[in-house]
Order: sequence, then C-alpha cells, then structure tokens
Amino acid sequence: MKLSLIKRENASELVLTIMKWAILSLLSMRMALILLDYPSLGGGNWHIAHAFTGGVIMWIGAMTGYVYYGSQIRRMSAAIFGTGLGLFIDEIGKYLSRDNNYFFQPAFSLIYVFFIILFLIYRYLEKSVPKEPKIILFQVMDKLEELSENDLEKSEKSRLLEKLTEVIKRGDEKTKNLARELKKVVERIEPVANKGEGWTRSLWKIIRRYSYHKVFKRKWVLRILLLLAIGYIIEGIIDSVFIIGRFKENWIFELWYADWEFLTKTDFRIFTLMTIGNSLTCLLFMGGIYWLSRGKKVKGFGFFQYGLLVNIFITSVFKFYFEQFSGVFGVLISIIVLEGLIKLKQELVK
Repeated sequence: MKLSLIKRENASELVLTIMKWAILSLLSMRMALILLDYPSLGGGNWHIAHAFTGGVIMWIGAMTGYVYYGSQIRRMSAAIFGTGLGLFIDEIGKYLSRDNNYFFQPAFSLIYVFFIILFLIYRYLEKSVPKEPKIILFQVMDKLEELSENDLEKSEKSRLLEKLTEVIKRGDEKTKNLARELKKVVERIEPVANKGEGWTRSLWKIIRRYSYHKVFKRKWVLRILLLLAIGYIIEGIIDSVFIIGRFKENWIFELWYADWEFLTKTDFRIFTLMTIGNSLTCLLFMGGIYWLSRGKKVKGFGFFQYGLLVNIFITSVFKFYFEQFSGVFGVLISIIVLEGLIKLKQELVK
C-alpha cells in the first residue's frame, strides 16, 4: 500500500489550539499548586501525579479525534489533547532527574524550549502552501465533510472553487476529471452565512487592535522603547562584568542577583550563555537607538525587532533556568512589544 503524507488544510490551527490549551493548563496548574501550597493527591503509598492525569486526558483527546469525524471534533480533540499535554509536560523535572524532583532547575527551560519548537512547527504549517494539484485535491475532498452537514459557508465555498479551478489548470488528466466533477457538485450547493470567529480569537484581535492604536500609535512609544532598550543594555553590561569578575562578591551583584544561587559549573555555563544572549540583545538595541537618532525609523525598529527575537528565542531559554516561573512575565512583555513593533514597522514601510 502506498503511503501518502498529506497535510490538513487547518493543521496550523490545530497545532495552535494544542499549544494554547497546553500553556493555559500548565500555567493554571502551576498557579494552583503555588496557591494551595503543593498539595498531594492520594494517601498511604498512593500519589496521583498530574502527569498521570495529563496522560489520561491526552489519551481521551486522541481517541476522540480517532473515533469521531468532523472539523469541530478535531478542534475539540486538539483542545483536550493540549490540556493533557500541559499537565504532562509540567512534570518534566520528575522524568529527567534521578530523585524525581519536580523543582529540577533546568525543567522550566526545557518546557520553554518545547513550546518554542511547537510554535515553530505552527509557523511552518501556517506558511507552507501546497503546490501539487493532487495534494490540493486531497485537501478539497477532506473539506467536503461540510457538504454532508449542510454547513458549507460562503467563504469556504469560494476557497473550494478556487482550489478546484487551480487543480483543473495544473493537474494530470485523471485529477482534472475528478476536479471538474467535484466543482459541479460544489457549485450546486447553497452555502450558509459565514460564521463569526471563536471568542478567543476575537478577544485577541480586540486586545491587539486596542493596544496597538492606544499605545504604539502614541508619540511617547519611542521613549518607552528607548527606556526598554536602556534596561536591556544595563542588564547586558552588568551580566558581562559579572562574568569577567567570575562571581566576585560585590554589593551590586548581591543586590542584582539576590534570589539566584550559583552552585555548580553548570550554573556558570548557563549564566555565560545567557550573558552572550543578553549582550547580543544589548548590541542590537544600541543599533536601534543609533538608527532612530538618525531618523531611520524602519531600520531602527528592525534592530529592536531582532533584539527582541534574540531575547525571546535564545536568552529566555537560559533565563528560565534561574528565574523559573517568574520568567513568564518578562517573555510576555517581550512578545507584546514585538507584536506592536512588527505592525508599526509594516505601516511605516507602506
């Protein structure tokens, strides 16, 4: 039997759904454990870890997607699977440490790397567009489930007809014939009105639109960016001096790193890698300040954008090693600023 690997048209949305629910369940579990002072579920020799609960929920999500059919079922399956995945990955420290230590220090860094990989997969699937006529035809046939449910929206019908037209132009003779027949079927279908977006997507769009127009469109946003840049630059300089001093005791360092413990060579190596990331971010932000001072806003914002990307995808991996759960807030701020910068830069280019 020939194996054909065909990516679903909405694969990126399903991966995004898994990622959102995984992050939500993981953060909710962490907050609940902190507020409840890490309670133990079970008695005697029994201890029911939430990794087990997460595994069961993932199994339910996977089975739901396998047994039942339909796009709504796939989305629900992805949400259930993501919820279980968040609970499961939260206990990664227990899987990787000899003493089954939930607070294993590298755990949160590894969790962050896992979500970075998941995000990159989402971006790849979102941007990859099928070009082969046979693959496009497979995706059209997969979407035809909407016909049996009398749930084909106007926008969906339009997209299906566009794809079938493309297959008819570029496919081989057999593929063209099938596409022609399918096009006749789709053309006869009376579509339903387009449905609104889900509440989470609508809420996110409102937040992005409001925050952008109320914050990033203001004149003082440049001052905020400069202050943010100065903060990163100061942090990069202090970290670099700290590395050169090889953890020499000093009141500045004791104040700056009061909550951090440097006990092993691994700590020092990870701190060194974090310092390299901070220094690179620092240099890029300095470049941004330079170009903004020269009136080159697009180029300046580009440097800020690259600096934030380095901070999110490289430096934060090592920061989570030391900051653990509290590092989430810094990453969120960087992501929000990056979103605004990208949109602002796009408008300037236009």
